Amino acid sequence: HQNLPKGPDVNRTMSFTFAAEQGVADRLTGTFTETIRGLIKSDITLSGSLELRRISSVATLEGAP
Repeated sequence: HQNLPKGPDVNRTMSFTFAAEQGVADRLTGTFTETIRGLIKSDITLSGSLELRRISSVATLEGAP
């Protein structure tokens, strides 16, 4: 609402690093890091592992151009 003070600018930065060697053909594994700035005085940094899995081998979905 225009009568309320403007909130802080909050910025999120994410990076993903995939492992050079992948053990399973339909999965990508690696790590991620996310930094949140502006929410509080200090930056908040989160990090962990990630795994992306292919859920379908269909090349084109029905109705897709």
